[in-house]
Amino acid sequence: EASDMGIVQVALGSAAINQSSSSDRLIRFTPGVAQESPVLASYLNKFDRIAVIGGDNDYSNGYFSTLDALLPGKIILNIRYNQDSVETTLNYSEIIESNPDVIVLLSVSEGGEVIRLLREHNITTPFVGTRVIERNSLTEINSADGLIFTSPALNTSHPFFNQYFEKYGENSTFYGAEGYDAMSMLSSAVSECGDSSKCLYSWFENRTYNGTLGRVVFDDMGVASYPIAMKIVKDGKFEEYRE
Repeated sequence: EASDMGIVQVALGSAAINQSSSSDRLIRFTPGVAQESPVLASYLNKFDRIAVIGGDNDYSNGYFSTLDALLPGKIILNIRYNQDSVETTLNYSEIIESNPDVIVLLSVSEGGEVIRLLREHNITTPFVGTRVIERNSLTEINSADGLIFTSPALNTSHPFFNQYFEKYGENSTFYGAEGYDAMSMLSSAVSECGDSSKCLYSWFENRTYNGTLGRVVFDDMGVASYPIAMKIVKDGKFEEYRE
């Protein structure tokens, strides 16, 4: 409907949403699975028995298919749970019986609950997640210590991060950084284009921007890409992960 009306849409925090046609005028600030997955696969390649656990949704299904292609023969378990009732739909016995070397969590806001439940069922396998699991609340969950996950390589020298901490008393995750960059760029675009949706969409095409996310590059379909790194939850903090 928005497309039919010529409205420009800016998608934040979503790696699953895609244009259904070139006329959608959709600007996507979150890089897709295709950009992030090679970083994750490179780390996972050292394991021989990988379990993939995620919510029953398009994101988990799509990410699993991508990882399965990148890591042929290594994924020995692929299960789903209901995000609204994790405790009763997560198959603990199947996870234990599969005896994986590592568990990949394709979890979002429920990630902390999934980690807590798995540890309560004496599952001690290391956890690895994707960037969508990142929440400051993870640093308050003892069982999340050691979780490694992909995350944008943020430009933490940007003034935004100090300003965010001063106002909210906690560090910004990539969600806040992404929102800041999106609104900053949209403000610049509106300043040049006014209310012309055609101009606004074209403004983002093949645009490069240096912001909180680092060097952000948009392709000719309005999809952003920027450097992806890895973090670890360690002693109640997020730290850059280095092998």
